[in-house]
Amino acid sequence: FCSAPLHLQVDRTGAMDQPAADEQKRFVELLVALRSGDNSVRLAAEKTYAEALRAEPLRSFACMLGCIDPSAVGSEEVLRTQAVTLLRRAVIQVGPAATPWDGLGAQAQQQARHALLRALSSEPSHSTRRVLVAAVAAAAASSGERTWTELVPQIFVLASAGDEGSQQESALRLLTELMGTSYTLDIMEKRNELGMLVLNALSSPKLRASALGLVAEMVSALDSDSCQALQPALPKIEEALRGLSDTDHSAFEDALQSLIACAVDKASFFKPRYAEWVDMMLKFASSRGVLEDGIRSLAMEFVSTLAESKSKVLLKAVPTLPQLVLNMAFAFLSEIEEDDSWSGVNEEEEEDDDDTLHKTGEAKVDFFVRKLGFDATRQPLQALLQQCGTSGRWQERLAAAMAIRASAEYVTDDTSIDGMATLLLQLVKDSHMRVRYAALFALGQMCHDLDASFPARWHPRLVPVLIEACADTVDRVSAKAASSLEAAIGELDEGVLSEHAPQILQAFLARLTSSTHSGVLVTVMEALGALAVGLEGSFGDYYDQLMSLLLTVVGQQSSSPMASRLRGKAFECISLLGFSVGKERFAPAAQQTMSAMLAAGATSADDFQTDCIREAMERMCKTMGQDFAAFLPTLLPSILASLQVDALVQQATEEDADASADRATEGDDLVLPTDDGFVKVNTGHLTEMLSVVSLLNVLIRETGIGFFDYARPVAEALAKILSCTDFVLTVASSVRDAVYPCWADLVEVMSKAVASRGSAAQALVVELVRQFVDKVGADLARAEDPEDIAPMANGIASVVRNAGAGCLEPTQVQGISSLALSEIMKSLQRESVEKAGDSQLQGFAAEDEDDDDDEGGIDLKELGLEETDEQDARLALCGIFGACLKASPDTFISQSLPTLRPLMEQWLGQEGPCRALGLHLACDLCEHLGEKAAEAWPTFMDKVLESLLSKEAEERNTSAFTVLLAAQVQQFGSMYGTRAYNALGASLQRFKAKKSNEDSQRATDNAVAALCQLCLCHPGVSPDLDGSWQAIFARLPLRVDLEESQRLNRKLFTEAQKPNGGSLGSMTRVAQVLGHLCEVYGRSEHCDEDLQRDLCAAFASLPQGTLESLVGQFSAKQQKKAERIVSDGLKAGSRSS
Repeated sequence: FCSAPLHLQVDRTGAMDQPAADEQKRFVELLVALRSGDNSVRLAAEKTYAEALRAEPLRSFACMLGCIDPSAVGSEEVLRTQAVTLLRRAVIQVGPAATPWDGLGAQAQQQARHALLRALSSEPSHSTRRVLVAAVAAAAASSGERTWTELVPQIFVLASAGDEGSQQESALRLLTELMGTSYTLDIMEKRNELGMLVLNALSSPKLRASALGLVAEMVSALDSDSCQALQPALPKIEEALRGLSDTDHSAFEDALQSLIACAVDKASFFKPRYAEWVDMMLKFASSRGVLEDGIRSLAMEFVSTLAESKSKVLLKAVPTLPQLVLNMAFAFLSEIEEDDSWSGVNEEEEEDDDDTLHKTGEAKVDFFVRKLGFDATRQPLQALLQQCGTSGRWQERLAAAMAIRASAEYVTDDTSIDGMATLLLQLVKDSHMRVRYAALFALGQMCHDLDASFPARWHPRLVPVLIEACADTVDRVSAKAASSLEAAIGELDEGVLSEHAPQILQAFLARLTSSTHSGVLVTVMEALGALAVGLEGSFGDYYDQLMSLLLTVVGQQSSSPMASRLRGKAFECISLLGFSVGKERFAPAAQQTMSAMLAAGATSADDFQTDCIREAMERMCKTMGQDFAAFLPTLLPSILASLQVDALVQQATEEDADASADRATEGDDLVLPTDDGFVKVNTGHLTEMLSVVSLLNVLIRETGIGFFDYARPVAEALAKILSCTDFVLTVASSVRDAVYPCWADLVEVMSKAVASRGSAAQALVVELVRQFVDKVGADLARAEDPEDIAPMANGIASVVRNAGAGCLEPTQVQGISSLALSEIMKSLQRESVEKAGDSQLQGFAAEDEDDDDDEGGIDLKELGLEETDEQDARLALCGIFGACLKASPDTFISQSLPTLRPLMEQWLGQEGPCRALGLHLACDLCEHLGEKAAEAWPTFMDKVLESLLSKEAEERNTSAFTVLLAAQVQQFGSMYGTRAYNALGASLQRFKAKKSNEDSQRATDNAVAALCQLCLCHPGVSPDLDGSWQAIFARLPLRVDLEESQRLNRKLFTEAQKPNGGSLGSMTRVAQVLGHLCEVYGRSEHCDEDLQRDLCAAFASLPQGTLESLVGQFSAKQQKKAERIVSDGLKAGSRSS
């Protein structure tokens, strides 16, 4: 076909004539070859077709259009369908390159459009007509403009021609395809004809499927007023839908999917008949044995889609909605059959791909209890749990357990939680293995989802039952018991956990030594690791036996996938045990473990074992600290070899793009379009590099000055990544962003090495800082995307801050400070432009709102339109100011602060994101200027105190930390102390941080720390000192800000050692402080090694009478910890002597 002489005649206007008969015949032969089962024939035909389409688009399109005529290829429907499909693909744009359609010219394109429409009007095959409709729509949309002005009138002519049937159906489908495009206005100009067409089609058994698709598309695409004009047709739509459910299940399924999409966009369209639609859909959902499960699931999905956006209005229209939907959800949950293979499924080796209605039922219990609220669903949920939980059918008992798993996190009172837990403990002992499994699953989920008070109240009953269940004769149930026990362990206090530890360890050892089931072994090792972490500092009695067993596992040489998985989990468990006992005791096992890791391939291709090894290696490095540097000579060469950015991106072809699309998620290559063609991204290597940079970051940070000798080669490897082309860095932006903090940690370590390595270390610090600032600063100046700007600015700020004073010349300090301010102003300008568009979108959203629906419309935040990216970028840029303050305070004060100070005052006076900028700048001034910042306090301190009561957690957090810093200056007490006490107390009373809201918890943590700082530094100005200390102790230890927790605990310990307790003011308060410190002893996240050592020494040195008097004021839990502290202190004293 390609090499044949060209028979088509092309006139000077670009029109195309009909191809010669022999040429058309050869093209038909090519189509047949494209469908050949012989790979060699098919591949040759694909190459010939691609070359012809590229070299002779006009000729190729003419042949394809010739094939669409039934007289050209006889009655072979398959060839006509194939020709239309190829034509459509040649029209559609894929990537930036021009399409073959673009090569036709305007007149030939118009000829092709008309030929397609003519073919559509005469095509006898239903399936071919559907492809033709898609081809016509693609040709209409190809230019993006309404260039085919006669198309819509011709569609309505097609709809009115002939009897009810193929032409009307084609017209309806084509209108559906065009609705929502530039042709929508043309269609709506014929609204009367459109309305009659839709109403008549809804009443026609032959046309109602197409009519329903058009209605759904119209509702999604049209404005609110136009949608309201369609609402009188709702009864007709319901009638058509019921008719389809009886006659054509495939079309019925398509219609349901279209209506769900419609409900997502315009749920209020159905409002006049919410009750009728809920009733109809729930009847569809309940039609077991009549409708397929997938269709029944879609019917339920429609109801949940309405509830997602209109739950309050829906509840008003259907007051019994909670009962109705939960009844159906439980019915779905109960639709499960006996499966002899279930017990043999190993969840560590294979996924239990259960996409049945059982899983749908669980998801819907979760959804409706969450969306409608527990108060609305409490009564029907509890009744169903009682009914099903005591049923004689195992399927219903299983349904009760899984419903608890789905709903427990939304329960708002302990009584209901206790009722659920009681039922589950009964079901754990059920005669049916699947019920036992589900009950264990639900108990573990409750431990994960609920706050720590649940396992704290229930552990006496819960833990023994879970321990017993670990010995279940069904391995899958036993593995789930161990998993649930891990969840419970993770929430128990060390003192409580130590009570259960012997029994837990006995059960774990029994399973590790007796079971060969990989699922059991893996989950037991995971739970064992959680136990080691929970018993940190008191795990030593069990360490030797378990470590020996685990080292045996990692020393096995089997290369099977399951053996590799077990080794990976064993490495993970070993690292957790090492963390629990500390580096001195772990050191011998660490050497053996590292040898096994290297033998297993710590830097091999990405797989489960490699991921476990790297995570374990990071944990071991954190445990051993600088001692881990002994392993660096062996590890670093392979790590640096993995940082080959050249392997990330390669040039690709359009054929590569097609092949990548065909493979979908298979393989590691992702082909992307660019302005110059296509590139192939090795996503596997991208993931590998991210993992390696993460490991490298930990090695640098934890080995400290032990990393000094390796700093230069590592910096060279990281610099190669940063010096890649802009396009590569764009594709691999996640790797680039990971390099920034890694470089900052390298600078920090080198700065610490100056004391021991002298001028060589100092010179290296300056070199690293300037190299980074020059490169990333230039990138920042060119960047326009806030998602790029934020990590760049954070990187510059961290690098300069970690280097400290003297790392930059004054001109450099002034330069990056000016750059930061310039970029902040650009960001604000971008935001002001974008807000106009957002306001229009919000206005559009408001059009769809019902007057009585207070749930709000389109959530801009959910759509990603809230300016969080810009704000993140601005806050990161603001961090550069703080870094400059630390690097050269005099330069910053003289050169940058005069410009920033009025801006800070302006920002603080505004509501919204700008206030956060002012607060961050105020915080930096207090942190880096200390007493010198007092002169600037009048500029910002009033707003700082006011922001302690802000609704924004970020503002409260920054303000609290600013007060904490400023309170360390003597004059703060007299100037602002009393107001600060009142504001912090009010903030802690007003804002109750939820467990799931980390930002709010962090704000609370810093408010507690700030209040404590006030009590220590300025107790005399407190309006209620006792109340302040009570508020502090009630919120200790801190929840999220663990660095601040360690600092706070050190401050409290230091104050407690002063005569008469220093600013603590009384020995009673000293006892409270020491009792608190006893509670956090052994928890390294709150009490670091130095403080633990000092606590041991202090308690061990107390006279016996003083110790007894002090401990007598402790709680039982604190007393037990105090005994351990004294014991550890005496042991440490005997070793040192």
